[in-house]
Amino acid sequence: MHTVCAVAVRMGSTRLPGKTLIDVKGEPLLRHLLKRLNVCGRLDQIVVATTCLSEDDVIETYCRENSVT
Repeated sequence: MHTVCAVAVRMGSTRLPGKTLIDVKGEPLLRHLLKRLNVCGRLDQIVVATTCLSEDDVIETYCRENSVT
């Protein structure tokens, strides 16, 4: 069995806009989440899913620059 984790993220948020890439201890929040998922040991693949809105292009850029699918 192939286990995939889909992480749904976006930059638009009512309470905390930009939360996905907000800096937490020197790294974006998304990076902290991905690091935790990578040590899980039960996942074959981690996929970051976002919208096609231009405000979320920064997430796509971050993922490409950091070799995240």
